[in-house]
Amino acid sequence: MNLLVIGIDRPGTTSHHRRLVLERLLPEADAFSVDTNVPFADSPRLARSVAFRWRRGPAVAAVNRYLLEQIEATPCDFDLTWVDKAVYLAPETTRILRERSRHLVHYTPDTAFLGNRSHHYFASGALYDRHVTTKSLEVDYYRRAFPSTPVTLTTQGYHEDLHRPCCRFEEKADEVAFVGLAEPSRFEAVEALLASGIPVRLAGHGWRGFVDRHRNSSPLHFHGESLSGENYARFLASARFALGLVSKRFPELHTTRTFEIPACGTALITERNDETSDFFSEDEAVFFSNLDEMVERIAEMRTEPTRIAAVSEAGRQRVLRDGRSYRRILAGILDSLGFQPVS
Repeated sequence: MNLLVIGIDRPGTTSHHRRLVLERLLPEADAFSVDTNVPFADSPRLARSVAFRWRRGPAVAAVNRYLLEQIEATPCDFDLTWVDKAVYLAPETTRILRERSRHLVHYTPDTAFLGNRSHHYFASGALYDRHVTTKSLEVDYYRRAFPSTPVTLTTQGYHEDLHRPCCRFEEKADEVAFVGLAEPSRFEAVEALLASGIPVRLAGHGWRGFVDRHRNSSPLHFHGESLSGENYARFLASARFALGLVSKRFPELHTTRTFEIPACGTALITERNDETSDFFSEDEAVFFSNLDEMVERIAEMRTEPTRIAAVSEAGRQRVLRDGRSYRRILAGILDSLGFQPVS
């Protein structure tokens, strides 16, 4: 069989992880991939900004041109074409993929209707055989937009080869880790921790001003704007706690860190909602409903290392038991499409 995976294939990205897992699950396949980040990264900064904001302009054209050139140079059709986040793929490009593919699947870990909207995707969504989303709040949107195309709801996941414990509990720093884009609600959460004297290790875009304001007065350790791959996993695994904060820009209920953190053997601190409460019990994660409760629970647990260790291990065993790895998640999707993934 022939497998084609299209998406951002930069090492450290979740789409790169999924491409590796798909190839591992289908070892007999002749695997091809197209990294849409290549033409996008080569585009001028202004063109990238226009593409990001409006899904238009020369960077979008470059992505489509590059993809079509790669497809035309491939001497075979595909039993499975997996498109990871098709926000820049024009309908004309998707039609060619449709003609060349027995199964055409679209996957996104992000919102597609309540955020990250793309007129290209809305115009071509009916061409896919399956839409896969991790956003429960958007399932009805998919069904209304593409009534003839099945939609599969799954969860975010973690990469087994990467997200794993890297040190013994006794070696972990007594800190709260957070990696993510700066947002007002996240400023408030980190500020609340620092005001209570709880040490925080932080990484992500948009935090420079916040870090400068706390440079001389708070137990804050900034590890830069970008962490990926082994550095990202080690950052999470070497702290006793880590925040799994959801974005407030749209109503998501869990994130990749919801599973990456416990997979790394670290105690997950997460907001209490319908999904997180289903994924974990009170003994498997540190839940909070407001910032006061978050600070109170962390401060209390810091005095009980054995309790932190127990929550960390219970959370890790839960994600293993429930199959939250990309290997288990993608194997289920492939099985539903009629393929036979290896275990």
